[in-house]
Amino acid sequence: MRRRMSRNDGRDLAVVALRGKEIDAFLARPDPARPIILLYGPDAGLVRERADALLASAVDDPNDPFSLVRLDGDELSAEPSRLVDEAMTVPLFGGRRAIRIRAGSRSFAGGVDTLADMPLKNCRIVIEAGELRPESPLRKACERARTAVAIACYADDAGALARLIDSELRVSNLSIAADARAVLMSLLGGDRQASRNELRKLALYAPGGRVVTLDDVMAVVADASELKIDPIVDGAFAGKPELVETEFAKAMVAGTYPGMIISAAQRHAAWLH
Repeated sequence: MRRRMSRNDGRDLAVVALRGKEIDAFLARPDPARPIILLYGPDAGLVRERADALLASAVDDPNDPFSLVRLDGDELSAEPSRLVDEAMTVPLFGGRRAIRIRAGSRSFAGGVDTLADMPLKNCRIVIEAGELRPESPLRKACERARTAVAIACYADDAGALARLIDSELRVSNLSIAADARAVLMSLLGGDRQASRNELRKLALYAPGGRVVTLDDVMAVVADASELKIDPIVDGAFAGKPELVETEFAKAMVAGTYPGMIISAAQRHAAWLH
């Protein structure tokens, strides 16, 4: 999806915002014309998973320190030009190169702005960040640059979670009963990496091409759902509507599936009973 924004000098800039299937298509085949990729959002596991995939396809050996350079965003803020120097460095033995940046609390958007106007050859830059507001300098720098893209990483919705469950269980030739799936959906979804780990643990517990049952799920799967659900449920049972409204609004912004909140409340009521 593209929209226009104006600079102070009157020129228009295209702002590219990827949504849904556009994100999947880009991750499957990254656009070489946009080598600067910002991954941000509340789902840290999804940010890491997407970063790992982008870097694995960017270099021949992600474990080679000459091919993959790791930088700290807070350190870059003191010397944004270092990002440009690293990006323009030609590998001693040739081949492709990538830079992985963990954004912190300090801005290095100036380095991104400078780099966005420079031609990058065989170098991909992947920036990992937490939640960023639309006015964040780093997010604005990546959204307005024609050579960059910003991808939001929110908690899996019901459809994405169902696909994740099916794909992980299919690897072990497993299917899952309807009641087991319903409970499993309520226990996963807050962090992609945590959800995937729980599913792999479940697959190890129930090998052999059989149907995963509710007993299997209850025996091995921890609650890997969004931890921000807890304040909503606690506030509801403590009679604090203001807290519930505030935390519920945050959960909706983060993309939390409402059914997870209802399931968490039902479990809490059962435990109290």
